[in-house]
Amino acid sequence: MMNTTQNKQAEQTTIARLTYAAIAAVVLSGVLAVAFGFLFIQTDLWQWLSGAIIAASISLAGLNAWRITRSGRVALAGNWLVGGITIPAILFNLFVEDAVLVFVFLVVFSPLAVWRILYQSKKWKQSLLIGGVTGLCIVLVDLLTPFSRISTEPSFYLTLMAWVVAVFLGLISLYFASRIFLRQSIRIKLIISFLLVSVFSGGSIALVNSYTAGIVLADEAGAKLKSIANARALAVGGLLVQQVDLLQALGLNQILQYRIDNANTEYSGGPAEIQAEIEALDRQWLAESDADPLVYSRLNNPLASELLKFQETFPAYVEILATDRYGALIAATNRTSDYYQADEAWWQETFNNGQGSIYIGSPSLSESSQRLVLAMAIPVYAAHSRDVIGVLHTTYDLTALAGLLPKTGFGQTGRFDIYIGGGWQLAWKDGEFAFTPADIDPSTLVRLNSENYVDAPYHPGTPSFISQSPVEAITGEEFIGDLNWTLIAYLDRAEALAPVRTQQLNNLLLALLIIGLTFVAAVGMGRLLTGPIIRLTGVAGQVSAGDLTVQAQVESDDEVGSLAVAFNTMTGRIRENIGDLEKYARQIETVVDVSHRLTAILDLSDLLHQVVNLIKETFGYYHVHIYLLEDETLLMAEGYGQAGAEMKRQEHNIPLTAPRSLVARAAREGQIITVENVRDDPDWLPNPLLPETHSEMAVPVILGGKTVGVLDVQSEKVGGLSATDEDALRPLADQVASAVRNARAFAQAQDALNEAQELQRLYTSEAWEQFSVVHPTTDYEVRQPTLLPLQEISTPEAAAALQRKQTVDLRMDGNGSAGAADRASSPEDAAPEEAQDPDGNIENALATPLRLGDQIIGVLGIRDDNPERRWTKDEITLIEAVSEQMSLAIENARLFDNTRQRAAREKTVADMTQQVWSSDRLEEVMQTAVEQLGSKLNASKVIVQLGTKDELLSK
Repeated sequence: MMNTTQNKQAEQTTIARLTYAAIAAVVLSGVLAVAFGFLFIQTDLWQWLSGAIIAASISLAGLNAWRITRSGRVALAGNWLVGGITIPAILFNLFVEDAVLVFVFLVVFSPLAVWRILYQSKKWKQSLLIGGVTGLCIVLVDLLTPFSRISTEPSFYLTLMAWVVAVFLGLISLYFASRIFLRQSIRIKLIISFLLVSVFSGGSIALVNSYTAGIVLADEAGAKLKSIANARALAVGGLLVQQVDLLQALGLNQILQYRIDNANTEYSGGPAEIQAEIEALDRQWLAESDADPLVYSRLNNPLASELLKFQETFPAYVEILATDRYGALIAATNRTSDYYQADEAWWQETFNNGQGSIYIGSPSLSESSQRLVLAMAIPVYAAHSRDVIGVLHTTYDLTALAGLLPKTGFGQTGRFDIYIGGGWQLAWKDGEFAFTPADIDPSTLVRLNSENYVDAPYHPGTPSFISQSPVEAITGEEFIGDLNWTLIAYLDRAEALAPVRTQQLNNLLLALLIIGLTFVAAVGMGRLLTGPIIRLTGVAGQVSAGDLTVQAQVESDDEVGSLAVAFNTMTGRIRENIGDLEKYARQIETVVDVSHRLTAILDLSDLLHQVVNLIKETFGYYHVHIYLLEDETLLMAEGYGQAGAEMKRQEHNIPLTAPRSLVARAAREGQIITVENVRDDPDWLPNPLLPETHSEMAVPVILGGKTVGVLDVQSEKVGGLSATDEDALRPLADQVASAVRNARAFAQAQDALNEAQELQRLYTSEAWEQFSVVHPTTDYEVRQPTLLPLQEISTPEAAAALQRKQTVDLRMDGNGSAGAADRASSPEDAAPEEAQDPDGNIENALATPLRLGDQIIGVLGIRDDNPERRWTKDEITLIEAVSEQMSLAIENARLFDNTRQRAAREKTVADMTQQVWSSDRLEEVMQTAVEQLGSKLNASKVIVQLGTKDELLSK
C-alpha cells in the first residue's frame, strides 16, 4: 500500500516537472521567435525569418509535450520535448553562424534534464549518447554548410546573449552530469573520466584548433597578402628609381653639361637684368612660331639631338627638356608651353635654391596622348663639383607602371591599387589603368597603418582581406618614400578563408578519432582497478630509492586516495627532517668556509665588514652587527647595510653595565642570549633603524676566557632564530675572536714597521744633507782617462730626471738647451725632437735618478755628441742597473767616510785626554788643554775659565 502511494507521488512529481520544462521551452522559444521576427523586419534577411519559424516549431513541440503530459504519458511527452529541442537546434545552425556552442550545450542539456526527470538518472547513457551525436551533427553542419549564414558578431547584444545562454546551459549540464557521476562505481568513474577527458581534450583541441586555425590561416593569408603588397610596392619603387637613374645618367652627358654651362656664362649684368632678358625671351617664345630662330635653336641643337637619341632609346619618356640655372630653356624634344621654367613648382623644387633635389610629381592625363604620365626632374651638376648648373625634366609614360599592376592580379579575385593620397588612386577601372577617386575607406587606411591586414569591404558589397605597403625603394632612396604612395592589395574574403573550412573539418575528424581511441582505452582501463595501487607502489619505490620530491597523486576520495594522502604526509615529514639536517650541515660548512676566509684578512675594519656581510648573506638574517669591548663600553664596530653604516657613523655604543640590553647581558654573562620575540622581552632596546626586528640573538666573542665583543644577529620573523643558529654562530664567534686578535697583532706590527721605515728614511735624508754640506762638489763628469769635477754647465737632463723621478732621454743643442724629453723606458715608442744651435751641434743626453729606497741622492747622466745616436732599451736598462749599484756604492762610501771621521774624532779626543792627564798641576792641565784645543781645532784663541755659576755669569 505504501509502495503504491509512493509511486503515485513520484508520478505526480514527474508530471509536474515535465510540465514546468514544457512551459519553459514554450516561453523561451516564443521569445526567440518574436526576437527573430523583429530582426527579420529590420534587416529583411531570410535567415532571421527561418530562425523565427524554427523557434516557433520548438514552442509547438513544447505545447504538444505539455498536452501529452496532462494525459499521463510522460515518456512520450519527454521524447517530444527532447526531439522538439534537438532537431530545431540542428536546423537553426544552418542559418546562423558563431552560435555553435549554444546549440551544442542545448542538445546535450535537454536529454540530460528531461530524462533525469523521467528516469532519475537511470538512462544517463542514452541521454549522453543522444546529446553527443546531436552535438556532432551541429558541428558538422556548421563546417559543411555551403551557403552564407548570418553572423551574430556585428550585434553586440546578440553575441552577449549567445554566450550567456551557452554558459548557463553548460553549467546546468555540468551540474546534472556531476550528480550522475558521483553515484557511479569506481570502474564507471574511471570510464567516464577517460571519456570526459577525451571529449573535453578532443573537443577543446578541435575548437581551439578551429579557432586558432581560422586566426592563423587568416593571418597567413593576411601575411601573404602583406608580402605580395610589399614585393609589388618595392617593384613600383624600383621602377621609379630606375627612371631617375636613367635621367641621372643622362645628366652626366658631357654635351648636356657643356651646353648648360655655356648658357649660364653667356648672361651679363646682375640678377635683375638676367631676369628681364629671360622674361623677354619667354614672351618671344609664346608669340612666335616654330620657325622663329629662338624656338628653332632650342629644338635643333646638339643637346636637343642628344635628348632625342635618349628618347628613341627609352620611348617611355614622352617629353624631355633641359634648363640653365636661371630656368631658361636650353634644349627640348618637343616645343614647350613656356620658355621660362623657373616659375614652375617642379623647377623650384628640383633646383632647391641651388642645393638640388629629385622631383617626382603626381600622375596626370596627357592631353596629347591621353595616357597617364608622371612628371620627373633632376638637378644637373657641374662636371667636377656638386654645383647645380641646370635642371633636366621629363614626362614619363606610366604604361610600364600599369604592367606592374595587372588586371588579373593574383589568385582569382586579387587586385592591386596605388593610393596616391588626397583621396586618389591609380587602379584598373573598366579595363583601363586610370587615375580615379579612391575606393578604399579612410578608416580602413587608418587601421592598415597598425595592422598587417584588415577584413573589411573594399569595393562596395565585397568583403575582402586588404593589406597595404608604402611604395619604397629597396635601396632606400628618400625621394621615393617622400611620395607617400601606398600600394593596396586586396583579396575576396571567401577566397582568403577557403583553407580555414578544410582545416576545421580536418580538426574535427582528428578529434573524433582521438575520442574513439580514448573510449576504447577507457573501457580497457576501467577493468584495471588496481591501477591506483600500482602507481602508489611505484611512488613508494621512488621514495625508498631516495627521491623524496615525488608525491602520490590523490585520484579519488576512496581508500586509495586516503592511503595516498597519508603516504604524502609521511614523505613530507621525512623531507622536512632531512631538509633540517641538510640545512644544519650547510651551516656548518658555511662556518668552516667563513673561518677560512677570515684567517686571510688582517685589516680589522675589512675583517669586521666581511664578517657581517658573510653572515648576513649566507644565513639570510635580517641584520647583523658586531660590538667590540673598549674598557667598559661596547662600541658598534661594524654593521650590515645602510642601517649599520648609520649606526657606525653615530658611534653607537652600549655600556657594559646597561640593565636593558641583550648585547650587554651577553657580554657580562659570556653566554648566548636568544629572544624569540623581542617585542615581549623587557631587556630589549628597540632601534629605529631596524623596525622589522622580531627575534634577536647576541653571541659573545670570547678570547682566552675574556669577552672582547658581541656578535648580534636579528631576524624579521618571530622565532626566526633557533638552537641550530646557536650551534652555527658559536664556533663562528670563536673564529671571529681569533681573527680580531690576529688583525690587531698585525696592525701593531705594521705600525712598528712603518715607524722604523720612517725613522730610516729620516736618517738617510739627514745624513745626505750633512754630506752635501761637507762635500760641496757632488757633480762629476768623465772624459777619458780622468775623472774631473763637473763645471758649471747646464744639465737639463739631471733637472728633468729629478723632477720626474724617472729615467729621461733628452736631445740638446750644443749650448745645453733641451729639445724634448721622453720616457727612456720605451725609446722605440717616440723619438725626441731636435733642438739645434746655429752651428748645428746636437747632443743626446740620458739621465737616471740615483735612489736609496724612496730617497733620491743624485743623478747619473750620459751624453753623446753623435746626432744620430739613439739610446736603446738595453742601454737604458744597463744605465738604470748601474745607477742602482752606484747608489749603493755611494751610500757605502758615505757610511765609510762617516766611520773614518768618527774614528779620527775618537783618536783626537783620546790624544787630548792623554796629554791633559799627563800633568798633575792645575795650571799645567789648563795650559795643556788650551794648547791641545787650539792645535787640533786651528783656533786663534782658546779661553778656559774656572769659577762658580754665579761668578761666571757675573763676568
